[in-house]
Amino acid sequence: MRKTSVGIDEGHGTTLTFYRFGSGKPRVLVTAGIHGDEVVGTFAIQDTIPMLGRKTLRGSVTFLPIANPLAYRCRERASPIDNADLNRVFPGEENGSVSQRIAHTVWQEATQADYVLDLHGCGMNCFPYILSLHQEFDFMRQYARKLAIPTVVESSGLRGQLFIEASHKKIPAAIIEAGSHHGEFKVDHANQLKSVILELLASLNMIDGKACATRHRFFGKISNVKAKEEDFFIPRVTPGAFVKRGDVVGVTSFRERKMLTQYTGIITSIYEPQVVFPGDSIASIAEEI
Repeated sequence: MRKTSVGIDEGHGTTLTFYRFGSGKPRVLVTAGIHGDEVVGTFAIQDTIPMLGRKTLRGSVTFLPIANPLAYRCRERASPIDNADLNRVFPGEENGSVSQRIAHTVWQEATQADYVLDLHGCGMNCFPYILSLHQEFDFMRQYARKLAIPTVVESSGLRGQLFIEASHKKIPAAIIEAGSHHGEFKVDHANQLKSVILELLASLNMIDGKACATRHRFFGKISNVKAKEEDFFIPRVTPGAFVKRGDVVGVTSFRERKMLTQYTGIITSIYEPQVVFPGDSIASIAEEI
């Protein structure tokens, strides 16, 4: 294992630390902590690194556990220096703001990779899923089948995200969303991510071990069920449940009204019981295709 540190803005303590294993092709880049408050991927990578050090590797893997160091230390989504969302500024600029320089440095790694895996958090009441451009690019569907998460969701395609920009460069790239928010994370989801990394490498014949045998289900883009009035929301379904148009996803406690979904698909996340206001997205649903 080779550890490489790249100073981005030493005055503010922004240094990226890469952990590199092996050499040659295929080349895999695994990142986490692009959003500083989403730490589940950071934990999973740090838990994977010692295991990989004990394996014989064919090809090369680069890990970046914390892509947004200052945001990570503050448990915030965006950089406290320029308030930029790092996952909106790729491919970045060499002489730009702190976030643009981070993006530029990570982008240099991504464009040298054959596969990119970016680990994110979708809140503490979510269901792990792969986010990709599987409807737009056939090679992305094939890549998703190497990742041991059964639910594959079509991305909105918003530009400036690492995996979107890489996909448009014909580099297989995807996000995995798992349980994490404000520095908290779900340990079982982190263990799933660790298995995803190892099974991906086995599927690429880079290590000996169990290759991905997951049966995947592909969904369209995510739509949101929104509150129409101020009240207290009580969920009636759980993340991972399949719902149909007109199903009850929750109720309001004071007005005792049922909250129905307009969509058919899988619940990727849903609010915990809490006060809601008009326009709040109480549930996210990846639509059936």
